Amino acid sequence: MLTAGSTCSKAVANGAAVTNFHDVLDDIPNNQEQVLTGGNTKLQPEKSRILSAGFVLTPRWTPGLTIAADYYSIIIDNTILIGGIANAASVDLILNGCYGPEQNAAFCSLITRDKNGNIFQINSLNTNFGTQKAQGIDYEISYNTRAAHLDIPYIPGYFNFDLSVTNEIKNTQTNPDGTVSSYNGTFNENSELNYPKWKGIFTADYAYGAWKFRYDLRYTRHTYDFGNNGTPAQYTGSYGDSIPDYVYHDLSISYDLPHFYMANQARLIVGVNNLLDKDPPFLTGDSVCKCNTIAGGANFDEIGRFVYTRISTKF
Repeated sequence: MLTAGSTCSKAVANGAAVTNFHDVLDDIPNNQEQVLTGGNTKLQPEKSRILSAGFVLTPRWTPGLTIAADYYSIIIDNTILIGGIANAASVDLILNGCYGPEQNAAFCSLITRDKNGNIFQINSLNTNFGTQKAQGIDYEISYNTRAAHLDIPYIPGYFNFDLSVTNEIKNTQTNPDGTVSSYNGTFNENSELNYPKWKGIFTADYAYGAWKFRYDLRYTRHTYDFGNNGTPAQYTGSYGDSIPDYVYHDLSISYDLPHFYMANQARLIVGVNNLLDKDPPFLTGDSVCKCNTIAGGANFDEIGRFVYTRISTKF
């Protein structure tokens, strides 16, 4: 790494062998370097190509049953990378990429040094780079007893059951060094994003007159840490380094209020999300919320059990 012609020597000693160079900033514990971040006047618009196809089946031999599937393929060229880094918020990736084992010249070009070889600035502007690709299939199956004209003995009203599942097949991004990262089935502590291969929600509704009861089951498949060095490790279930399968349960009750003056179709709703008060996943680190977890989002409830009531109406 310190021999003539190496990445380090080109950055520190103009290509000569590094023998006795000492950066004075190394003597400062937890030193922070100057980083230039933000917009870039040279940015160009992203360009995307989207292909989607699907079908909906309502078989006559099973009234009330609906089956649907939708395939999507999205390709984004000229991707705008925040900080010029694929799916990462920390510029440590630039330093580690340049002076780590890979000695990546693409990262070294972003580091500016003074005449003595000391780091002066790290350039981390938003940058157009590479291609992002995403593919997946959305499935849905539902059954409504009222549409099926199905009368259940001793149980008035009707039921509606719905299962929606998403399968992410591909999620890739080209990196500045030309390699391609696959985020499918991983989470990233730097950006606090999560990409499960499977997630879904099962809903059961029961309605009788003005009353409606609803139960939701939300499922997210396990994911593993993408890793600070951009190399995902296999899912091991180790505490703090991976996220296990997650299941949430939600309940709600609603009542359609009678017409009152200008209020029309008013409804009172009382419910509880995360009924079993499941804790969010614990992670060994993060870069955004500084709370050792992935901050909220569509997959995890960070606040725990949430009880609510609301009234909705039309005028």
